Amino acid sequence: MLKRLLSITLAQSLIVLTSVGVGAQSQTTVAPVPIPSVTLVPVTSDSYPLGAADHLNVPEDLSKVGYIEEEYFVSGYANVYDWAAPGTATIRTPHAPYTTRMLVRRPAQKQHLSGNVIVEILNATNLVDLEIGWALSKDYIVRNGDIWIGITSKPVTALALQKFNPTRYAPLSWANPLALSDPDNCANPISIIPGDSSRATENGLLWDIFSQIAAWARNNAAFHPNSRDIRIYGYGYSQSGFDLITYIDAVLPLAKQENGQPIFDGFVVATSFNQPAPINQCSPAPSGSGPGQIKDAGVPVIRIASDSEILLDSVRAARRPDSDQLQDRFREYEIAGAAHASQNELDYGPAYVDIIAAGAPMPPLTAGYGTRSPLNIGIFQSAAFANLNSWARYNIPPPPGALVPFQNGVPVLDQFGNPEGGLRPPYLLVPTAQWFSSSPGPGLNFLLGYVSPFDHQRLTPLYNDHGKYVSAVVGAVQSLVHERYITEEDGQEIIQHAQNSDVPNLPDIPSDIPDDLQ
Repeated sequence: MLKRLLSITLAQSLIVLTSVGVGAQSQTTVAPVPIPSVTLVPVTSDSYPLGAADHLNVPEDLSKVGYIEEEYFVSGYANVYDWAAPGTATIRTPHAPYTTRMLVRRPAQKQHLSGNVIVEILNATNLVDLEIGWALSKDYIVRNGDIWIGITSKPVTALALQKFNPTRYAPLSWANPLALSDPDNCANPISIIPGDSSRATENGLLWDIFSQIAAWARNNAAFHPNSRDIRIYGYGYSQSGFDLITYIDAVLPLAKQENGQPIFDGFVVATSFNQPAPINQCSPAPSGSGPGQIKDAGVPVIRIASDSEILLDSVRAARRPDSDQLQDRFREYEIAGAAHASQNELDYGPAYVDIIAAGAPMPPLTAGYGTRSPLNIGIFQSAAFANLNSWARYNIPPPPGALVPFQNGVPVLDQFGNPEGGLRPPYLLVPTAQWFSSSPGPGLNFLLGYVSPFDHQRLTPLYNDHGKYVSAVVGAVQSLVHERYITEEDGQEIIQHAQNSDVPNLPDIPSDIPDDLQ
């Protein structure tokens, strides 16, 4: 006999709690994620998006690869949540209006659509939108015909947009639904990066915004190819990876399609320090390794770490094993020798003049004893997207996870001073340099890697002629491609680079690196 029916209509979901019979457990039904209002923002001669492809530090003409770029305002209503981990989020403040923006890059011709949409939470650590996922995997995205969406994810980056172009971005709003006089509006908002929140705004609007943009993409007929159905994948790098962990563990269970399936089909969580973000700006993130482990997501999750993060004890404490269980599909890859902050994020980030116009600080351009390390997670991340798609569409599991071994709190190194284990790029398998994933100095220098190239005297005994070097690179690449750790296209590019190199006849390069570090 039906004893109780309680219906609560909210912006993000309609939750129905039904108890049947004495002692029966409550059943929870979550209504589909609503589709937000989306408005195209035109580009004019004096008004363009911050982070537009043709206004990056290395400008890109997307038309040459058959892509177009559009910017939209996204408006709707979002809940602010509380979260008692490891449970599901609960509503703290409902129905908060918002307006944010998103960049969309997609094939110009519908017949080139893959059916895959990658929704990236743009990184806010530098207090301005950085499109790091695009920077690292743009070639794969374009080759595959995927759609990429980058969303402004914090009030502080919305403010940067408004400083950059007050007229263009005037509609943006991440207003706190709580009045300043409300006792629940905390006096000291929690910030991951100093200054990224205020009492007048609310970082916790992100979760429903993320869900609603996925719902819009899923229901956009222009995004659906003619021959296959659509898949929506979430992505976040570094601080945005913190956000993904919180979203997957706390909010994804509430975010459903019309058919009751999760609004996202899978996730790539990159360099996240294996820690969740605060669910709102008045509640600290859950402590301990448990909430950062990502369990029972219901969709495939691939987590990738660079060498920079795994030096931290807290990151290694939140490692977890592979799983192929349907409700807990999970892989974890640690990329040996790779640095957290890459040159790609500078080259394919907003032009420096635009960063300054947005009132944001300049990111560090150099690391340690020279330029930033060119060794990043990119080739493995692109393969992760490919493997995630195969897992989500066809239930083909990715290759096994791989972790860097540690002894006494430090990574095990090979004879060249490079990390053992993990996923080893060809640059470590066939070494021509020692790779450092962290730099000396204050602040975020521990995330900035650099490289110490071998001189001619050291290279010659390893590769007594150029052909021997190229042959070794080909063998390393073929193995990684065969095991599906990198894509064939990226492998061919690495081989071509080796063929065009001067190894082992490189001239000796003067170095500012102290002898004891070489």
